[in-house]
Amino acid sequence: MIKMGISCSVGKKCGISCSTDACECSYPTGHPEICECSCLQTKPAFSPTNKVKKISIVKYKSKIKANPQSRYNICTRNVPITTLALSFDEVLPKRILIPANNLTKKVNLTLKNKTFRQIVLASGLTLKS
Repeated sequence: MIKMGISCSVGKKCGISCSTDACECSYPTGHPEICECSCLQTKPAFSPTNKVKKISIVKYKSKIKANPQSRYNICTRNVPITTLALSFDEVLPKRILIPANNLTKKVNLTLKNKTFRQIVLASGLTLKS
C-alpha cells in the first residue's frame, strides 16, 4: 500500500508537503517571512517512548512575543491534540486543558488572522481561567 502525502499551507510562500502522518505550518499575522512548517510523525498519545515535537507557534518567542492576543495564520493536519496542548502550554503555562473525550483526537485546522485564544478553542482544547 502506497502512503499518500499530506500538506499544510497558510499562504503563497508558507507551506509544506510531507510523507509523514501529520504536518503543521504557522506564522504571526503580518509577518509571513517568519513562516514555520514541519512534518510530524505521530505516535500513540501516551506511549512512554513518545518524544513529542512541539509545533512551531511557540518558536516565535525569540522574534515575536507570543501571547493570547497575538494573531496567527495556522494550518495543521492530523496533529494529535496532545501535541498541540503541550506546544500551547509554553505560551499559556498551566492553562491549556484537554477534554477527556478528545484525548485521541487528531486536529485539522486552517485558520487565518485568529488570536492564539481562538486557535486554542478551535482545536478542541479549553482554557483554564
